[in-house]
Amino acid sequence: MASAKSAKQKSPQKSGGISWKNENVQLLLEVMKEETILFSLDNAKTPKEKKAAYENVAVKLQNKDKIYYLRFYYYLHH
Repeated sequence: MASAKSAKQKSPQKSGGISWKNENVQLLLEVMKEETILFSLDNAKTPKEKKAAYENVAVKLQNKDKIYYLRFYYYLHH
């Protein structure tokens, strides 16, 4: 018999967004671990500098031609 507490629990909310393949997530993590990216993010003092660092990540992903650039760009701006 289920308790009243478990009956009220909701299932996890679905994002309704774009889902990434494991290989694309791995590629994103590899790019994010690069020293130049880490340095840029750690030393960004303004939102403009932080945005520039993330746009650099987007360019690197686009150059690797693995992840659709506009999808990552969408995440940066929403």
